[in-house]
Amino acid sequence: MAGGGGQQQQGNPVVNLIEGLKGLLQNVQNVAMASQGIAPPEPVDSAGPPQVTVTDRLDHFQEEGDGQRLMRRYEDGTVRTENVASGVIMEERPDGSLYVSLAEGRLIYQAAPGEPLLAYDSVNGGPPRVAQASRVYFEADAEPTVALHFEDDCGVHFVELETLRYFRLTRPR
Repeated sequence: MAGGGGQQQQGNPVVNLIEGLKGLLQNVQNVAMASQGIAPPEPVDSAGPPQVTVTDRLDHFQEEGDGQRLMRRYEDGTVRTENVASGVIMEERPDGSLYVSLAEGRLIYQAAPGEPLLAYDSVNGGPPRVAQASRVYFEADAEPTVALHFEDDCGVHFVELETLRYFRLTRPR
């Protein structure tokens, strides 16, 4: 580079941003380690970016789960459950509304108990479709399970409510 000899400028905002993000990520790692009872490593460079201390969260929640399914209970009464493998997230709100988000951009919504279940496609758009809750047999000798389901151009979509497993049946063309 002309006049710079390939050296970085002190006030480069991109470099400052990257250094700040490195410091923030280090702090997040330290907080995570401290929450697990592991002492964070001693800092090696005291001249690095300023350290940020996370002392409070705006969205307090309790998290529980077995690794496959995570459930968060928020202070406002909202309960969010996620199946990590399928990518399905179900959120039940204190007002009785229900949101079920599928990994591929579809959303099932119920405004209140007793109201219709509507399926929306946030990727391709279009009018909402009516969804249903039914008892479904997924295996020949298994007990029936409650599932939400709806049909669109891609097939019939099922979300098993207990586990949040996702299934799609397509028709041969």
